[in-house]
Amino acid sequence: MTFQQIYEAISALPLRERLQLVERVVHDAAEPPQGAPEKRAAQGSPLDGLFSDIPDLVEEVCAGAYRDRATRRLRTSDE
Repeated sequence: MTFQQIYEAISALPLRERLQLVERVVHDAAEPPQGAPEKRAAQGSPLDGLFSDIPDLVEEVCAGAYRDRATRRLRTSDE
């Protein structure tokens, strides 16, 4: 799959599922699975270099998040 196809598939998910997915991806990126070779951490934020090779996708995801934040409520009244 291309990054665009992955992004479109993620965008089609309900908001709650998208947020769970993002949380899981960030968690996995911050703590590699047991047995995975340990990588040397760069200085600065742990996420600084994580997406450095796909800046266009990061910009697109952030723009989508900002659009959603501006147009959707974070919680529904029944929560």
